[in-house]
Parts: sequence; C-alpha cells; structure tokens
Amino acid sequence: MAVPILGHTRKKRVCIICEGFEEKEYLERLQSFGAWQERYYDVVLVNAKSISNIGPRYQDIYMNDNYDVVLVFCDTDTVPYDGYNSMKKKIDMVHGRSSVAAEIVFFANPCVLQIVLLHFADVRLQSNQKNKNNKYIEELVGIKHYQAHEEQRAALMEKITKQNYKEMLERVKELSDQDTVINSTNFLKLIGYLNSRSPKWIDQINKVLEG
Repeated sequence: MAVPILGHTRKKRVCIICEGFEEKEYLERLQSFGAWQERYYDVVLVNAKSISNIGPRYQDIYMNDNYDVVLVFCDTDTVPYDGYNSMKKKIDMVHGRSSVAAEIVFFANPCVLQIVLLHFADVRLQSNQKNKNNKYIEELVGIKHYQAHEEQRAALMEKITKQNYKEMLERVKELSDQDTVINSTNFLKLIGYLNSRSPKWIDQINKVLEG
C-alpha cells in the first residue's frame, strides 16, 4: 500500500545518471545506510560509464517519462571543462532552452573523489588524476596505488560509514558551490532534495525544464 506523502499517494521516482562506476558505487553506499528519505523517494542509479554518454542517456531516460525527475551526478574534471560543458549543452538541447542543465546536474570539481575523501579528512584536490590523488587514499584509508579498479573501489566504499558521512557533510559546507571553482560541489543541494519530506522541489525543477 502506498504511503501518503503530504497529499501525494506514492513515492516520487528519481533517476540519477552517474558518470561512472565511482559515482554510482558511492551513491549506492550512501543509499545502503539510509542517507536519504527512501520513504518518500524511489531512487534509481544509472551508470553512464563516461561523461560523453550522459547526454544521450539523459535524453533517452527523460523522453521515456518513467521518472518524476532525472538528475545527473558527475565530475567537472579540470579546466577548460570541455566534456562537462558539452554534456550540459546536450541536456539544454533536450529541453530546447539554454542554461537549464544547472537545475539537474550535481557535480564535484575536480572529481567526485573530492567528496569521498572529505569523509576522512579536510582534503583539497587539485587534479582528477589518480596518480596525483592516490597518495591521499593510501594515507587516509590504506589502499595503495589506487587506480579505481573494482576491488579498490569496493575497499574504498567499505570505509564510508554513517558517522563519517556526517563529518563529510560538515566539511563540504566549506566548499564553493560554483562549478568553475576548484574544490567545489553542489552535492549538499542534492542531499537536501533527497531528504526533503516535500516533493515540491521536483515540480519546481520540471517547471524550469519545461519552460
């Protein structure tokens, strides 16, 4: 039986298109210990497997109309952000309007590893390159020569807990939410949405997308 939600009779279906394995597995880990309101939202995570695939996947999923809202979770990579900006333009083209992608794209600059490492310490990454960042992973969680192989990703995600999730949220507050700034993310906005007992944010997003 559906649970009434402030006048609604079913959970809102939310699709989050993740850039790759790290992004999807990170959100799966958060989902595993109830980081958001599963009573109100049915969240489905999709692995696009590259930022260049996000635009086509978004168009396909959005046009099929199986979800109440379709969101994106990705890296910006580094200046000049070619892949990231191209992806946003493709989303704008789906809606026939400019600058609407910002409503549904949730990012980390330079990469989502920035958010992950904030679970363990106040780290500021300057690059998305694994060879430059694996020293932090070895120091903080003991995984040597991290290259995001499957077993390494699994070991890293196991280190994420409900307790250090709370610590990450506090550290993220110190970052900019402007995507052109190194060490920035609007991740708190996504978490805020998914923890809202009111689904009005979905209606507001769709109103902007639809014009």
